[in-house]
Amino acid sequence: MAESAPAAEAKRPRRPRRTRFGSRRAQGGISLAELGDKNGKADKENVRGTESGVTGSTPGNLALESVDSEQRVDDLELTESSTGISKLFGEKLTPSVEYLQRTGSFILTSPGRLTFTAVFLIVAILAAGLSMSATTDTRQQQLANMSQASEPMAHASQNLYAALTIADASANTAFSRGNLDEGSDLRTRYDNAIAQASLAATRAAAGVDNVQSSEMKHIVEVQRLLPVYVGLVESARANARQTHPVGVSYLASASGLMTSQILPAASKLYEETSRSTNHDREVLTAPPLVPLSGILAAIVFLLLVQWNLTRRTGRLINAGLLAATTLMVIAFVAVSVSTVTTWQNERLYGNKTSPVQPLVEARIMSQKIRASETLDLVRRQPTDQKQFTKDTDEVERLLNSANDGVNDANIELALRSLNGWEKSHTKMIALLDEGDYAGAVRIATDHDADDTRESFAEPSSGQEFMRLDRALQAAISDARTELRNDIEEARVVSAALSGLTVALTVLASICVIVGFRNRLLEYL
Repeated sequence: MAESAPAAEAKRPRRPRRTRFGSRRAQGGISLAELGDKNGKADKENVRGTESGVTGSTPGNLALESVDSEQRVDDLELTESSTGISKLFGEKLTPSVEYLQRTGSFILTSPGRLTFTAVFLIVAILAAGLSMSATTDTRQQQLANMSQASEPMAHASQNLYAALTIADASANTAFSRGNLDEGSDLRTRYDNAIAQASLAATRAAAGVDNVQSSEMKHIVEVQRLLPVYVGLVESARANARQTHPVGVSYLASASGLMTSQILPAASKLYEETSRSTNHDREVLTAPPLVPLSGILAAIVFLLLVQWNLTRRTGRLINAGLLAATTLMVIAFVAVSVSTVTTWQNERLYGNKTSPVQPLVEARIMSQKIRASETLDLVRRQPTDQKQFTKDTDEVERLLNSANDGVNDANIELALRSLNGWEKSHTKMIALLDEGDYAGAVRIATDHDADDTRESFAEPSSGQEFMRLDRALQAAISDARTELRNDIEEARVVSAALSGLTVALTVLASICVIVGFRNRLLEYL
């Protein structure tokens, strides 16, 4: 009896749905598309065979049976096509994209906006504190460099110049007075000055980092020519002991070498080291604009957030944000006041320069005048009175600028000694004009008397100059001590201010967290 149509329909094999896997291959390299075609043909033949009562195996059935049913999908290999690669990357990036979408969706909610605002404020506050800390560390390094390198090097340079001029003036004075003995005071002063010059050059070289720098070249020039100068002075003394007139030529050559090559090199060394010290001071003069702007920006952000919260929630005050704003205002005021009162100290960083520099320049100028005065006396040539007056007026100007508002006793003594030196020099020129060379030498070189008295029975250039130089040395020493104390004070205050600012910013960040915590809890 023939089977009904529904029964025949039920026995007919269902065609597998492989449309999505048509580009994949089974084991043996047979693609699902090809395999589907073969199986389709086999199904038709099987249907015909069933209807005619003939059963058998076809090639399609053999191929289908040769592939395990569990491996038809699981063991398929992806083809190296662009579609497969894009799907692979899509599967890898899907979690990240979903995370970003969820994050964006959360930020758009009220709790999300509050959380984002809190994080932004904390980052801004901590960034201002870290900026202040970094700026303070840099300033402390600059202060340390100024205290340990540039300022001592400038001091050694001015000592070098002073020692060289003292040596030259002592040699000229001893030659004029005929005091060439080894045990004389002028010879001792000359030897000490040469030794101090060598030591000062060594100390200045110790502060040079780059051996190819111009500072090192000037030091090498001084150290190279100084033995030549000493040799010429000794030749002048040897000829003077034997009453040879050529001794004057040797001494003039030595003094010419000193004034034309050695002293200019020492002067350039002092100018460059002094310029380096002034540059360090100018760098420290600038206020810390970056930390100040960061702190000010954090305060503005805090005020804007509080205004926005008040407008949205109706609550007038947020205690946490108000405390954070107060702490940041304290930090801003502390940095500003410290910049004005400590870092802008009138002696260290203000408009008025430190009195060290004009005092040093005054001492250098006075020593140059003294060396020129004694050399002209050796040559028996009267000094140019106009040039002498011009130079002494410059020294007086420098002393007055250093004494502006200070009323230092040493500077006052130096001014009186300078006036006495001008009077004695005028007397010396008058004696030279009269032909009294011995009297002129006595006035110009007499400094064996008690030069600590306020006045002398007879004016003496030697006495007045020695008193002027000692007063300048004392004033320079006091001013330098005060300068170094100011540098150390600025370093200590800078370190304390950095610690205070960092502590205030950390506390402000905690206050921000506390301020937003209650608002976020309202959504839980």
